[in-house]
Amino acid sequence: MFIFTVFFIVVAIALQAISVAGVEKTVGKLKGMIRDENDLQYVKRTINMNMQLAILYIALSFLYIVALVIAIVNGASLGSAAINLLVFGIITWPVGIIGRSYEKKIKQLKIENNNAKIAARFLDYLTQWLEPRWQISDRDII
Repeated sequence: MFIFTVFFIVVAIALQAISVAGVEKTVGKLKGMIRDENDLQYVKRTINMNMQLAILYIALSFLYIVALVIAIVNGASLGSAAINLLVFGIITWPVGIIGRSYEKKIKQLKIENNNAKIAARFLDYLTQWLEPRWQISDRDII
């Protein structure tokens, strides 16, 4: 059972590392500023990647719990499963917090020259990011 736990921890950390690297690449490329439509689309791709990785992480966590239940049904002790789940949580919880701190870097991007159209779409992207979905879309902004 411990091998399963280590595997799921490594995959969870890898997903978070991919997300952090994507955010860092975007923030570095934009130098903290959204200047035009191309920059906004670059941000959109990064947000979409982040959302998709989050859904994969949720699926991974669900599969991990299913694997623990299967292990218990096949004779593993409930105490052992609980300890493994605790280890998984203790390691992945701070990794998730670190990932959230990187998400803030996207949320804190500035809009050059206070372009109202780009600002409105960026705000809409951030609003959609809070919703459970696979990716954000370009909605009509009034």
